[in-house]
Amino acid sequence: MDTYTGNGFTLLDIQDEVCRRCFKDTGTFRSLITAWVNEAQQKIATIANGRWWWLEKSVEVPVSSGDDEIDLPADFFEPIDNASVRDATCNVILTPMNHAEFQRRNLSESPQTGRPNRYCIFAHNDTACARKLKFKPSSDTPRTIVIDYYKILPILAGDNDTPQIPYWYQHLLIEFAVMRGQEYRQMPEQATLARNNWIDGLQQLMVEADTNNHLQGALRPKWRW
Repeated sequence: MDTYTGNGFTLLDIQDEVCRRCFKDTGTFRSLITAWVNEAQQKIATIANGRWWWLEKSVEVPVSSGDDEIDLPADFFEPIDNASVRDATCNVILTPMNHAEFQRRNLSESPQTGRPNRYCIFAHNDTACARKLKFKPSSDTPRTIVIDYYKILPILAGDNDTPQIPYWYQHLLIEFAVMRGQEYRQMPEQATLARNNWIDGLQQLMVEADTNNHLQGALRPKWRW
């Protein structure tokens, strides 16, 4: 599955532009810009419940004989759909189940091994808070499980970090940070101009998503500022 890796502005580029437009360039202000940029990035990622093609990712996980769970990637957010987990060895899709159904099924069956046919996602109770994908029955042979999922965007922190949203929408990070910066400077008129640019850009982003993502028709979220 193709994923977008980002090739637009760096965090330093964004900071420079926000400082230029807000007429303020200090270490403290640049730290605030970083926080605002990350806030904007997450708002963009959740404006339609995280379902964007550039958030899609796929991973292949080897499973040994006797295994019945997988450590999910650190950037795992949620499966893309009901066909997102499959046994690549047998080319079979595993059926997702909620916790109650998965546990009831386990209690009603005697322990067994075979070809996994169902799964459930759990939060593992340890200090790392790792999430687990548990499947049943336990694998009777080594195999490869493929997981297609929506990823969590990494936090931008270093000067050379690049946003992973499409580069033609990365200017929205600047507009949002300028809006926050002008509010910080108590310049309401300039803040309103940046806010209007931010909203206009989000509307265009939603139009593109409606056109290219078949899920968008059922996902009409409220605006989140």
